[in-house]
Amino acid sequence: MITYRLITIHELPDFIRSRFFAQLPEIPITPHRALSLAANPRAHATDPALLLALDENENLLGYWGFLSDFAVGDPVKKTYWNSGWRMLPGSSHTAMPLLYKALQLCNGNIFFSDLTPHTREILAATGKVTIMERQGIRWYFKSCLKDIIPAKKPALRFLAPLFFIADATINLFARTKTRKLPEDITIEECMPAEADKIFIDSHSKNSLSARNIAELKWITENPWVIKSEDDKPEIRDRYYFTSSAKDFRVRLFRINHSSEAIALALVNYRNGHITLPFYLCHPGKEKMASDALTHIISKMKPVSFTTFHQQLNSGLTLRALYKKTTIRYFAWGGKVPVSNPDALLIQDGDGDCAFT
Repeated sequence: MITYRLITIHELPDFIRSRFFAQLPEIPITPHRALSLAANPRAHATDPALLLALDENENLLGYWGFLSDFAVGDPVKKTYWNSGWRMLPGSSHTAMPLLYKALQLCNGNIFFSDLTPHTREILAATGKVTIMERQGIRWYFKSCLKDIIPAKKPALRFLAPLFFIADATINLFARTKTRKLPEDITIEECMPAEADKIFIDSHSKNSLSARNIAELKWITENPWVIKSEDDKPEIRDRYYFTSSAKDFRVRLFRINHSSEAIALALVNYRNGHITLPFYLCHPGKEKMASDALTHIISKMKPVSFTTFHQQLNSGLTLRALYKKTTIRYFAWGGKVPVSNPDALLIQDGDGDCAFT
């Protein structure tokens, strides 16, 4: 028999300090992620945060995470993002009941981002969600065979020393050069400021989440991935998803032309790989802004950069070893107010993607 326990936003701090949490062999959330969820400026105290599936002895079978949000930035249109859906080994039978219980709790007002192939198949079979494909580009600036091949072909892990030598050899010739910008283009690394609110408001038409300075400040100050040395083994080793990285940084850049802001870019750097959770650009300034973003990326000397921002992808002129098309699947429940998804501005960091 499956029973459910709902943890609300208000209850999260007490939950991570509870005896029940301390005794779990696998934890459904890390303390720093729980405190981040509790700080969400779009969350109410009674919003669902975590749904636990338990057996008759209160052993954890699976869990579902919620991230509170507003559709198109409208507080009246309360929605949620799925933020983790996990069945523990031997508990796959809990998957569908957990899904339907979660849909019931949020009244079908739910989004899904970056679906795995398996999750996509499950959701498609329910007939309760709409699935959309988003096409992006991944640029590789350095060879990383030692990471890619063993991940895709575990049987070849014994060849890791050879992949390491191959990477080192290739990367001798793959030095990224930083382009010089015109004097009237400047880049500031900054924290979200009140002046940015006006810029964001005027450039967020048809934005799905329409995040503004309160949400950007929340994302930059409350990370879900912390530095490895700060992640306690008793937490990291009991958590299935990513909780730490050797090098993880969230940085906001303001791009100016003649001292006037023309773009804002939130850049995530994780162990050499860059993503762009948030990006807005003033119409007509796309070339200047993409050149400045190219400068930012080049200075960070990454292994790769990935973005699904269609307008930006068409204007970027990055010098890379290799680039490839990559696909991300996005979905929403039947009661979410999305009438014309093709017209929506979907940021790469919408949902919980901004935190990883």
